[in-house]
Amino acid sequence: MKIKKGVCLRMIVAGFAVCSTVVNAAPLVIANWNDEADPDYTVGVRDALTAGTLPALTVLSKFGAGALDLTDSSTQMSLEYDGNYSTDKGTFEVFINPADVVAGTGYYIYSVIFDASNRIYFRREMHSNGTQQRLFAYYQSAGTAAYVSTTWLDKETGPLALDEWHHIALTWDFTKGGGANELAIYIDGSRDGYNAAVLEEEWGSGVAPTTIGIGCYGTAAVAASAYLDSMKISDDVVYSGESVTVPTQEFDMPVPPIGSPLLIAHWNSTADADVAIGVSTAFAELNSVLPGIVSTPSVLGGGALNYTNDTPALYFDAANNFNASAGTFELFMNPVEGVASQKYYIYSMTPASGYRVYFRREVHLNGTQQRLWAYYESAGVSKYVATAWEFMSTGSLALGEWHHVAFTWDFTKGGGTNELAIFIDGSRAAYDATVTAEAWVDSVYPDGMRIDIGRYGTSAADKPGSFFDELRISGVVMYTGESYTIPANEFDFGADLDTDGDGIADWWETTYYGGPTNAVPDTLAASGRHTNLEAYIAGLAPWETFELSLFSGSQTNLVQWDGREGRTYWVYSTPDLVNEAFSFETNVSWEAAEFIDLVSSNSSKFYQVGVTKD
Repeated sequence: MKIKKGVCLRMIVAGFAVCSTVVNAAPLVIANWNDEADPDYTVGVRDALTAGTLPALTVLSKFGAGALDLTDSSTQMSLEYDGNYSTDKGTFEVFINPADVVAGTGYYIYSVIFDASNRIYFRREMHSNGTQQRLFAYYQSAGTAAYVSTTWLDKETGPLALDEWHHIALTWDFTKGGGANELAIYIDGSRDGYNAAVLEEEWGSGVAPTTIGIGCYGTAAVAASAYLDSMKISDDVVYSGESVTVPTQEFDMPVPPIGSPLLIAHWNSTADADVAIGVSTAFAELNSVLPGIVSTPSVLGGGALNYTNDTPALYFDAANNFNASAGTFELFMNPVEGVASQKYYIYSMTPASGYRVYFRREVHLNGTQQRLWAYYESAGVSKYVATAWEFMSTGSLALGEWHHVAFTWDFTKGGGTNELAIFIDGSRAAYDATVTAEAWVDSVYPDGMRIDIGRYGTSAADKPGSFFDELRISGVVMYTGESYTIPANEFDFGADLDTDGDGIADWWETTYYGGPTNAVPDTLAASGRHTNLEAYIAGLAPWETFELSLFSGSQTNLVQWDGREGRTYWVYSTPDLVNEAFSFETNVSWEAAEFIDLVSSNSSKFYQVGVTKD
């Protein structure tokens, strides 16, 4: 059933845009630079790269505990290009504290350089008179170029005054076509440079830069002569219009799309994950052999992972597929082997000495009983949680039968109240809410950190002795309390399972309110404008608001909004709210996310946009 809700009513006067928009685009890179040069989050590789010396951190920060010091010309920093840049449209934004520089020179803030015919850069330029400066952005594709710049600004009193923190942003949109592509520059919420007649198009598939320069041109070691703080690169145009709201705090880490799932593997036909935030490829370790897929036995779908012998081994890359602060590992397992004193590993991560986590099935030395055991260690502080010993033939994890098992961790509580829990077939079988160990810090994560399935790291001596089906790794605690509903279908990255039947899917309630039944539908969400149910239906997070913008021409009004996937929109328009003589447009797709009012635009009009969830 579709539920219709009107989520925005705006008065728009023909010929004027009454609101600018801030799009909640997906971040590709976030760097708050509080304790290291590495970004806090990336879609691609997270490491800060350098051909020499990385820039130092300074306590002279806009937010948080630190900032990046790019005043030293002997330092240089870049990021991996793949996954961290969007070629069709995007936004680079950062807080900058500029220092005085030599007259007639340019100082690079951001650059992506493939060759002399395909490049983009964003820099601060000091006028030859030494008293004025501006921001300048240059884009080149297949040898032709366009640029955008701000006006020349007084370096002491202008919008980019020296020795003060400023928010700056560069946006690009090469999806318009027909000589209508766009470049724009913002300083402290005001658009001070705009080119809406860019002929140049998106880079072709053969343009493949390797790095993104931060405070430099390509990989050249040149000083930006500024401090940078709280940087974000996004996959869409975040800011449009002449004025926008400037961020007032550090950039938050993104919520995984569709809430909690980070990785899902159905194992119907391949060992690879079906969907993943990070890399979905399944890698083989021992003898380069992956576990096979069998059609029988299978609990859901058309296949299962055959992990009944000790030859194969499987792991996934951990980057963006694992959340150290809180999460859930769950799958269906059919144990078929039980040798006395044998340890059968289900899941493990062993990134560094003093840091490890694993989840395993243990057989008692008497050969008749078994239990599940989970172990966590951080900075040498460890804790375990284990189920009771039960007979393998009749217990809750009986051999030869399918069981849903889950291991959850929550290190957000602090103060010795962090939590570990194990669940079997709808019941919490082990629980410890007195865990003093804390979440792994970023420095623990080496290149290539992995999530091992059915093994303890690279050990050849261990095996799971089971069939596995339906793996899901989540970035939140999916199960709380003493009982839960066992998943009845294959895991869906966009599943709308609604445990309490309140119209809001479990993933949304769990992501934003900590549990699948915690959000109250009619309660006002954090945005202060929509209820929780309205926000969910509209595809919004609780703090997001639905906004309209108007671009008017001589005979038409083009009303636009930020469309959300899986939503269909309908539009009312009227010049008279008293008599409510509305005109009506239905079935506007989320990709279109716009309405062209062909009625005369010479008077004030009102628009209402509603949304249905498909």
